[in-house]
Amino acid sequence: MGTDIFLKWDGMAREEEAAQLAASRVFRLDAGHLGYLRAAIGMRRENSLLRFVFPAKYWYNTTQESMPFDFKTGLLALNEGAKIYLRSVQQGTEPDFQSYALVSAMDKVTDELARRSGFQKIASTKDLERDEAVEWLRGVTEFFGLGAKKMDDGKNPRIYIAW
Repeated sequence: MGTDIFLKWDGMAREEEAAQLAASRVFRLDAGHLGYLRAAIGMRRENSLLRFVFPAKYWYNTTQESMPFDFKTGLLALNEGAKIYLRSVQQGTEPDFQSYALVSAMDKVTDELARRSGFQKIASTKDLERDEAVEWLRGVTEFFGLGAKKMDDGKNPRIYIAW
């Protein structure tokens, strides 16, 4: 469980789609350059950053179709969010995102639903250490860079968020 974000674009090759699918099957955290982002359910800081940079309409997309995203404007939000994210990692504190409380609450609901179904706790706090956090953020940056390049190339970049 967690967040999976896929980047699609016009003229996407089968090999590119296959690489994303392969990365998603093993929940790779370092596949932003392929157009795939992952944050496990317990990665609260990371999920909060993703909710900060991708507006609510992408999270509540009931069509299951990818939607256009302005990566150039998104890079501005990512730049601001990355500072907040890295500061919280360095200080060992919660990031100053409104969405952090939402992600935390969602973890509690998920745990309760799992408990009622007979499963053990699903959401665990897995705070990334500084080096891991920097690598994960690098993947997010590469994802945005790929999206911006596809915009420049006129490839109509779109995203789909599964969670």
